[in-house]
Amino acid sequence: IVRLHRRYPPHRASLELDYERFADAALQLKKQEAIEKWLERARKNVPVEIRDPRCQEALGDWEKALEK
Repeated sequence: IVRLHRRYPPHRASLELDYERFADAALQLKKQEAIEKWLERARKNVPVEIRDPRCQEALGDWEKALEK
């Protein structure tokens, strides 16, 4: 369920009207970077085995990280 609180006419982005949107985007970017950083560390230390032949391509990044 989505509720519309306000409607703004089309405009160029500005901090005054769009601060929340910018803040949310920055937060999402930081979260994504933290997850990618964690995953990069995990790839070096966590052994992974995928038995489903349809998913073998997903193993490629893990194998590359182990080779480093």
